[in-house]
Amino acid sequence: MVESDIEAFSRAWRGAWRARDRDPTPEVIAQAFKALAPYPLALVLRALELHTVDTARGHFVPQPSDVVRQVQAIDGHPGAQEAWALVLPAIDERETVVMTREMAAALELARPLLLAGDEVAARMTFIEHYQRRLHNARRLGRSAHWQLSLGYDPERRQVAIERAVATGLLPRESVAHLLRAEVTPEGRAIAGLLTGTTTPAAALSPDFQARLQQLREGIQKGCRGDLAAAADALAAKVKGNTTSPP
Repeated sequence: MVESDIEAFSRAWRGAWRARDRDPTPEVIAQAFKALAPYPLALVLRALELHTVDTARGHFVPQPSDVVRQVQAIDGHPGAQEAWALVLPAIDERETVVMTREMAAALELARPLLLAGDEVAARMTFIEHYQRRLHNARRLGRSAHWQLSLGYDPERRQVAIERAVATGLLPRESVAHLLRAEVTPEGRAIAGLLTGTTTPAAALSPDFQARLQQLREGIQKGCRGDLAAAADALAAKVKGNTTSPP
């Protein structure tokens, strides 16, 4: 938080105390603000809301330690054991893995031990360094920032990225260039000229159907001039297809 956040913070802190029939002094508010300053205001306000419904501590007026506990529950950082399980597949270069910056840094230190076949020592090294980096990130108020470690297997890459998008770890727009483009009905229709498969007419516009028929007749007649013109026209009509990643 920054100095300009003090007013909004004071209102929220005072409101949380008054909900328990207490009124904090300006000194108490100032101390709480100083203790929680490393965290963004929005995260602190959300943590205060969660404290009020916490079944274990919510009936007490909030203390900075209560807010920190709630922040750590919602900052997106996995615990050490979960982090280890998530990064372990990355030792296989075929696999695409989603990890935080703290996980990636700890993995680099554990990787030589993993490659040497000593998984126990690798796990201990990873957990030790991850916990140290996690503590520092939380002390500085840094929420989890997830990133991709790309493997070379394209099928596994697609599965991993789709899973990360579905679980909310990565926004789709940030990885759209890595996702295989969905084939449109028009694209399937053009491919069907070569494979012999057909696309239901209801999925195609009348104009496209006419152009497709022109292209089909050109193929049947071997009229290369007509074929090229029709193919160019069709290509201009097909939108949204992108080249898949290798």
